[in-house]
Amino acid sequence: MATERPQFDAASKWLIGHHGDAILRLAGLTDITSWRAVQAEVVQPRRLPDGLLEVRRAGRDTSDLFVIEIATDPERRVGEQILRDLTLVYLDRGVLPEGLVVVLRRKGRLRVANRVDLRSPAGWARLQARWRVVELWQVPAADLLAPDDPGMVPWAVVARPGGRPEVVLQQCRDLIERKAAPDEYRNLLGVAVVFAGIRYNEDRLLDILGGEQAVIESPILQRVVAKQFALKTQTIILNLLRDRLGDVPPDVEAAVRTIQDEEGLNRTNLLAARAAAYPAFLRDLTAAATPPPAQPPRPRRKRR
Repeated sequence: MATERPQFDAASKWLIGHHGDAILRLAGLTDITSWRAVQAEVVQPRRLPDGLLEVRRAGRDTSDLFVIEIATDPERRVGEQILRDLTLVYLDRGVLPEGLVVVLRRKGRLRVANRVDLRSPAGWARLQARWRVVELWQVPAADLLAPDDPGMVPWAVVARPGGRPEVVLQQCRDLIERKAAPDEYRNLLGVAVVFAGIRYNEDRLLDILGGEQAVIESPILQRVVAKQFALKTQTIILNLLRDRLGDVPPDVEAAVRTIQDEEGLNRTNLLAARAAAYPAFLRDLTAAATPPPAQPPRPRRKRR
């Protein structure tokens, strides 16, 4: 099963929000007493980091901030992104956070840099930064499964198997079956399949974790699939309107983009196929989206 980027992004963000402590343990942080995801509190514009965690550690009176970036491949832009993340959080909080990059897959000899040293053209300013990089293909899967934490499973499936991959994947499935919370069970299986698809391209291996069915049954991934379907269908409708009626006015495109549900998209597609002009299409679209007025209740007849 080929892993689609939107699914991977949604899976990564879900893991950061629900099992952020497991990600930090990948980098050797073992004294966590409590943690919470606080990415939503970063209000600076431009691209946000994949995750921002506020972590309380044993023996410390204050919390530490950790920025996390998860990369499929060791591309150059990953180092540039983590540097932006660190400075973004510093500008927002006035505190320099810790930085962690987790890279899932090897790509030739490319490596994600773990530091940067920038100098201004005239040499008046200098900026140095460093962060921790974890290359999962170098981490033994057995080490990740040892704590018996189901939150480690998605990372273990892309780690170094140290033997037959089907054995490791079965251990991952068994751990989820034994330890996953009921409200996280389906998401953990689906996310594990998405991550395993990055390393393995064999259905027989992905089926150990539940395969396509596990992805379909994962609530977080269902929302991704629904959003992808809506975007594709909206584009089809807009192309149909453009072919039939010419350039699509901004207000018409905005109206089409607001429709997300399958029934509404099918109805909009029929209206687009029949429309003679944009004003009429927009009028019919608005009418179709407006619920009919409630009918007053009929008076009851008095029984004789």
